[in-house]
Amino acid sequence: MTDGSSYHVLNFASNNIFVYTYRDGSGDLQARAGSVDSNGAVTLSSSTTHIATDISGAHNQSRLIYDPTSNKFLIVFTVDSDSAVRAATGVVGGTAPNYTTTWTSGYIYGASASEPAQPCLDTLNNKIFSAYRNHATSPGSGYAQCGTITGDGTYTRGSNALLTSSNNDV
Repeated sequence: MTDGSSYHVLNFASNNIFVYTYRDGSGDLQARAGSVDSNGAVTLSSSTTHIATDISGAHNQSRLIYDPTSNKFLIVFTVDSDSAVRAATGVVGGTAPNYTTTWTSGYIYGASASEPAQPCLDTLNNKIFSAYRNHATSPGSGYAQCGTITGDGTYTRGSNALLTSSNNDV
């Protein structure tokens, strides 16, 4: 946590458990869970989890969202080594103060798809809407897609939809 990169915190509304993610000094995404009691006291787990152990290269521009329907997290991030936007789904286990997080990762958008936007959750339809700006296209097209986290933690999504073909911030 010494490199000054951004941190993301999300909360389970039902039991006051939260997860925060950050990029460590080696450029890897890490996660740690904790809880808040009724007096506002914070208890942190003693362990951290490397989110994307199967992905080499520094991880940047992470965006985190919690899906209460699947009881899982989705984090979207850029990998410097291949300029690809990838995703991982995660779940919290254990009890205070020994919470753990477990993550499954893989491609979400493909190569050269940099700059992910913050995903949004549609709780009525159990869908996660996400967007990204693809620098492999000229002048940098913006795309969107919609997906669902299944019970086993798989993130399934539809095809990309072109939002804009101009070099706009998505």
